[in-house]
Amino acid sequence: MFPDEAHKEQLQLLEKVLKRDGFRFIIIGQNHTDVFLKIRTWLQEKHPKQAVAGFEIYRKDYRLFMDEVNKHKHSWIMIPDFDRLFEPDYESLCMAINQRRDYFAHNSLVLLCFLFEENIKLIPEKIPDLWSLRTMELSFEVKPKTILQDLWINASPEISSFGGSTYEQKKREIENLQNQLRQIDPVNTNLQKSIIDQLITLLFDISDYDMALTYLKKARAFSLQTNDKQAETKSLNRLARISYILGDRKLALAQLEEALTIAQSIGNKTDEANILNNIGQLYLGWGDFEKAQNCFEAAFNMNKESGFYDGNIVTYSNLAFIYYQKGDFEKALKIWEECLTSSKLIGDRRLIGNIINNISQVHSTLGNHQQAKSLLEEALSIREATGDLEGQAVTLNNLGIIHLKTGEVQEALSCFEKSKAIKEITGDMAGLATSLNNLAFFYSDQGDQKKAFIYYNDALAIRRQLGDKAAIMNTLHNLGVTSAELNDFQKHHEALFEAWQLANEMQDAQGIFNVGSALGLSLCKQGRPKEGLPILKTAYNVGSKAKLPGAEEIGEVIKEYDIDD
Repeated sequence: MFPDEAHKEQLQLLEKVLKRDGFRFIIIGQNHTDVFLKIRTWLQEKHPKQAVAGFEIYRKDYRLFMDEVNKHKHSWIMIPDFDRLFEPDYESLCMAINQRRDYFAHNSLVLLCFLFEENIKLIPEKIPDLWSLRTMELSFEVKPKTILQDLWINASPEISSFGGSTYEQKKREIENLQNQLRQIDPVNTNLQKSIIDQLITLLFDISDYDMALTYLKKARAFSLQTNDKQAETKSLNRLARISYILGDRKLALAQLEEALTIAQSIGNKTDEANILNNIGQLYLGWGDFEKAQNCFEAAFNMNKESGFYDGNIVTYSNLAFIYYQKGDFEKALKIWEECLTSSKLIGDRRLIGNIINNISQVHSTLGNHQQAKSLLEEALSIREATGDLEGQAVTLNNLGIIHLKTGEVQEALSCFEKSKAIKEITGDMAGLATSLNNLAFFYSDQGDQKKAFIYYNDALAIRRQLGDKAAIMNTLHNLGVTSAELNDFQKHHEALFEAWQLANEMQDAQGIFNVGSALGLSLCKQGRPKEGLPILKTAYNVGSKAKLPGAEEIGEVIKEYDIDD
């Protein structure tokens, strides 16, 4: 329960300080990121009419930091990772903030800065001028709740909206923000923009893309009205994400290219590198590895020039993924191991968990199952400790697949069910569909095709609702294969033909190869080579160009069935 007796006195002190006028710099020591979420929720319940906003230090230079401060200056600002300031990569930001002591002193800002208790002692050393303005220092300790045996539900410091960990919390926060938006004076555009920005993040979290699109259009209108170029690039980046999810990858590319032009015009290297990364991901989906690699390398060099070390690791990791897709596992492994060393140097545990997960997939592909399992267990432990729910679900799924490969059936089922439960709790419908898809894969592997068919249909229903064409295509492919196992060839062909149309519509190289191989081979085996061979040949051409594993085998199949030979 929060607050309990141990916290009540400190919260009463906090209440008094918040009622004062002038600048308030409140330092809050925490033993766990749950402290941040609990205080955030408590403040909202106690002060429903007060805007409570926030942002992270993570990935911000001084200009971005001050932009956020000014954007939220009428709110109570909560910063969940304030001790990141004391990391080497944020030294210049730390110095710049300290030098703005007079600016803070003369403004009625409220900063609630959360950091782990062992780092409080660094404040007078690293930011002595700002330290002299401190209003109060509090310390909270909580015992995180456990669910589903050992799964932790924590606040995620990467969620700038601070909406909570569960679907119910996020929905309540959305309703709260919508109420605030209705009550705001129409001339207060800064506060409107701040709340809309938080709403968009929350709506992405619960996969409500239609509503997110509505607010994104409002956000972009504000940015155009005020000529806020940085806000416009952010809106375009987010619009591109929705276009990608809904299968319109050409529109997504056009939106990203427009965002890139704006970022270049204002000299925002951080945004430019981020957008190039996203464009690279699009080309990766199209199987154009050369263009993807060019984008990633350009982003890498840009991050290097601007000193954005974290972004450089992410970009370098994307380059490794290209080599992994090409089948050059040695090169991919070498790069990811370098990324792991770098991420450990900066102490970014979320990044560490992500890269360890990637390394495990190389070992899994190479058949080193025990090593892959050890790495995934390490990644899961890190992601639980950091409250990275999305990462936990991904790692549990990968761990489940390894358990299947090593014959540990019950352990595999447990991992898949835990991953599904996390997605149900967080309200991530896209993630829930992935978990259902993996459970279907499990039952298919165990020979229970009827149960697999049910789970694939459940996943497909969610994915149709969300409109995620790539995910629909993948599920239709799986459903088609399972239908053949059940001797339902009408459903088998219906599913594969629809998947084939989607793959071509999106120009998805991996999808064209996978679905085309299955559909073309099925038609040829049923004595319909005139229909099947053109599909097989298209799949082969795309797979060969992208150097996808299995392309050579399809080439041999074509020779077997080609009636012109």
